[in-house]
Amino acid sequence: MKKYIIIFPNTQPDTISELCTSLITVNSDNKLDGLTDAMMATPNGYPFLIVDSVEYDVMFHDAYTPDFSNPDGYGTNQKILKSLKASGFTEWNTNN
Repeated sequence: MKKYIIIFPNTQPDTISELCTSLITVNSDNKLDGLTDAMMATPNGYPFLIVDSVEYDVMFHDAYTPDFSNPDGYGTNQKILKSLKASGFTEWNTNN
């Protein structure tokens, strides 16, 4: 069983990091088994990637530029989106 981390783009204009990590990790035999959990842990409309925690731990959080052009899926959580917007995040769009 592997441990996966869910990452999505950081749209907070006042920060340096290009990505955010979800508050959850997924333990499963393959990353597709965690797809539903990832969708629910990601702000509505934001793309996400499910990354093997071993690979993620090897790369430095701020030194890695993730490619969200072919995401594993898109978030469905309206509450997280509302919270992020209240904190100064902008909505995700393909121009971010």
